[in-house]
Amino acid sequence: MSIELCSGDLKTPVSFGKESATGDAIGGQTIQFTMMVTTNAKVVDISGREEYKTQSRRTVKTYKMTMRYNPSIVSKMNVRWKGKEGVIVDVNNDEEADKWLVLKVEENIGE
Repeated sequence: MSIELCSGDLKTPVSFGKESATGDAIGGQTIQFTMMVTTNAKVVDISGREEYKTQSRRTVKTYKMTMRYNPSIVSKMNVRWKGKEGVIVDVNNDEEADKWLVLKVEENIGE
């Protein structure tokens, strides 16, 4: 399926990176977001669900992000956009043409 976007569809600024834990002076850990790539993407909310596990509830929203091809984008990277944070679950290089990436991103809303 070939992707066709109109002018202005890639309007949402998106940052991709990884979280790393660093030790502090008292033996604890600090989680830090290291930004690797910033670009624009088309972001579409595609679903939401609640998961129940061991007497707790977790709410997850799934988004589809379409962006220009970038070989450094891989699964399990963290994503930030419009004050939201998620994790890449799937990366699809549309038609293996190295033109567009279609990402499936999950945002954990709360427990």
